[in-house]
Amino acid sequence: EHRDATLKLLGPLMPSLATGTVTRASTLQIFLALLKGMVEADVEAGSKIYRAILENTLEVPTASKHMLQTVGECLATVLLTGPTSQYETMMGEMLQGLETMSLSERESCISLVTLGICGRERDLLHPSAVLALLSAAFDSESVEIRTSAYVCLGNIIAGSPTVGLPLLSRAMETEKHRYVAIHALKEAIPTAQTPPVRGGEYLKANCTGLLDMLFSHCDEAEEGVRVVLAECLGLLLTLSPAA
Repeated sequence: EHRDATLKLLGPLMPSLATGTVTRASTLQIFLALLKGMVEADVEAGSKIYRAILENTLEVPTASKHMLQTVGECLATVLLTGPTSQYETMMGEMLQGLETMSLSERESCISLVTLGICGRERDLLHPSAVLALLSAAFDSESVEIRTSAYVCLGNIIAGSPTVGLPLLSRAMETEKHRYVAIHALKEAIPTAQTPPVRGGEYLKANCTGLLDMLFSHCDEAEEGVRVVLAECLGLLLTLSPAA
């Protein structure tokens, strides 16, 4: 009875949280702790909580990057807290929806961000399939899907650099994908330094190679690429000043 009452309250809270009405990081952490506690208390509630969050989010008129990241954190928390079988099933459904392009644009964006956050916290299921989806998403005509793809890749690099960096390197060699790739790296560097995310030490140890890759594109004609590239250089130097 208490669980059902909480579920009814949970959904309507999502639009205000997702749209940025609630922006404090501490508030989000409290909300994530609530979700974690609900799933731990009743693992069968996980799928209902997931659906409640997703359905209410889809009703929000516009989707900002902040909203996608917030919703992705919430959905990933539910998935990562629940039983492994549920995690594998839900991840499989997301991958299938993305591969078959049967999801709406909003659902595709949320799925990409959620996949990335799960990859930040845990080894990816079907990493080759996820990376193939990201490569395709980089070519999307939708700005929202391209944004979600670089957020996804940034989170994967932060948690599993050996999985995400090869795709980043390939994307950097393609002029069309370079802007998205640099944004992914910009997402990854600070995220990787936040405990308990696993990739910080690897990025630090391989900082010289990343700097070389970025310096090789310093003469990029597009100003937007140069600006984000400079921001990445600054982030890398804070990560490893000796580099």
